[in-house]
Amino acid sequence: MTFRSVVSSTIILSCVILLVPLCITLIAAVRKVASIDNSTSEYDTSPTAFRVSMPTLSSSTSTRTGANSEGGTQKPKNIEDGSYYIFLQRFPLQHTGGWLFHTEVLVCPRHNFTLQDRHLLDRAVASMVRDSFLPLEESWWTSTVATPTYCVELGYGGSSCTTSCCSVPQGISQRSYPLHARYAIIQNADGSQKSLFLYGTGTINGVEAYHAVCNNGHTPNNPTPCWSRWSGTDYNPLFNNCNTFTSTVLSCVYGLSQKKPNLGPSDMVTVKCHCQPTLSISADSTEETGSLLHIK
Repeated sequence: MTFRSVVSSTIILSCVILLVPLCITLIAAVRKVASIDNSTSEYDTSPTAFRVSMPTLSSSTSTRTGANSEGGTQKPKNIEDGSYYIFLQRFPLQHTGGWLFHTEVLVCPRHNFTLQDRHLLDRAVASMVRDSFLPLEESWWTSTVATPTYCVELGYGGSSCTTSCCSVPQGISQRSYPLHARYAIIQNADGSQKSLFLYGTGTINGVEAYHAVCNNGHTPNNPTPCWSRWSGTDYNPLFNNCNTFTSTVLSCVYGLSQKKPNLGPSDMVTVKCHCQPTLSISADSTEETGSLLHIK
């Protein structure tokens, strides 16, 4: 062997030796996430079920007033002719060293925000280039704790259920999700490190978006599911996970970017579909499928 061949072989062998432990760690983390998502028999998705401290109110936020407030507290409104801000919330998964992430979409009625915040968000949306998103300062979205801005939470996780969208909760907790909240639909999301990103606006409310994704394959006019059936057993930690669901809502329902903020191996799939709601549904509808609240 020539000296060059010996050096090349040595370099390649060194790279392999360095990469093997990293690959083993990543595979173990992915397996752990899958087992966490599928091992829990039942859990409550209410805020009290997640032991994460909420931000402390300061004097500047305690006097904050909402555009639609009563007695100092903003309540969910039924907006059938307004627009909605579309956000993505990102959580690192516990015990993965910041390698893996869980994301969800928040659909928030525009006029639930203060006039000042609407101007802020409208300017932000106007400044965005195509196929992009904007990170939001934590000091801004946590300041809504004084007069909560309620949104519809859309998320997906693994479970043992087999029916369409049985693993996409859509109950009272998801239909009145405060923008400042730090809990997710899965238990192993680190709420203390939540990040929030603005993706744009839409004319479809969150409940309609849920039905666009979940009922798209259950009508004669829509014979093809919206990318997946989103049952618990359809979950795959790499190729059909929570971030694939987020991409579907953002891109296929709202026509927004499916790019995400530095998710690494958690987000490996680009979806291609078009899903629209077949019915007009109130965003504050009390209809609830109990089984959807029990992700295993």
